[in-house]
Amino acid sequence: MADAFYATWIMTHHKGKDVTMDMLAKDYWDMVETNNKDAAVEYGNDLDTAKYYSGFPRNNSGDVVVKVEKGVCKNLSVNGGEVGVTKLSLENPRYYEESGWNLNNIAAAPGSLLQYLRTPVTGINVPWLYVGMLFSSFCWHTEDNYFYSINYSHLGAVKQWYGVPGSAAEKFEKISKEFLYGLFKESPDILHHMTTQISPSLLMSKNCHQLIGYANADLSITSQRVEYRFIRSTIHLDHL
Repeated sequence: MADAFYATWIMTHHKGKDVTMDMLAKDYWDMVETNNKDAAVEYGNDLDTAKYYSGFPRNNSGDVVVKVEKGVCKNLSVNGGEVGVTKLSLENPRYYEESGWNLNNIAAAPGSLLQYLRTPVTGINVPWLYVGMLFSSFCWHTEDNYFYSINYSHLGAVKQWYGVPGSAAEKFEKISKEFLYGLFKESPDILHHMTTQISPSLLMSKNCHQLIGYANADLSITSQRVEYRFIRSTIHLDHL
């Protein structure tokens, strides 16, 4: 389905020619800004990995929340300031099960305050899973409690991210409130609701030049206060 949609879009709107990430991003933002065409896509978001499936191997303890005292992360160490280094060799089948970069384990990594949170909270110490396709997207939003976010792409084509660093967050919020005055009046915390879509071109026109965009690698860590994700892939499976 996702591949068919991608092929049809390219044939219809680009005459079957090769396209770049920028060209597809322009298609998306043209729809947002002008509403001169539309597209219906599928997007599986906020899938609870404790209930469904995690792309990472789980330990055999049966616990949704990893417990350091049970030894699940016992091979993690702080090596030269780097957290998440396992002493197991890459050839050991348990390497990925115990690695601190396994997103099922990362909340329990040495030095993390989240290791003391014993209640499972999806999106905090229990990862979400997402499945997307071309034009699947997250709206602009701030992370819960202004945490960092970490995302692992298991498979699929590249994904575009936009972020606003903390130093530009107030400017971003000011522009957002001016542009979406009615929505902010009804819901002052709207940026936590993932329902706000604002074109980067609008931000740039208002001198919010700290806006950045990049395509992801396998693992992406963001410290921006406000972020937005745009998926270019024909099919995409990722972990957050």
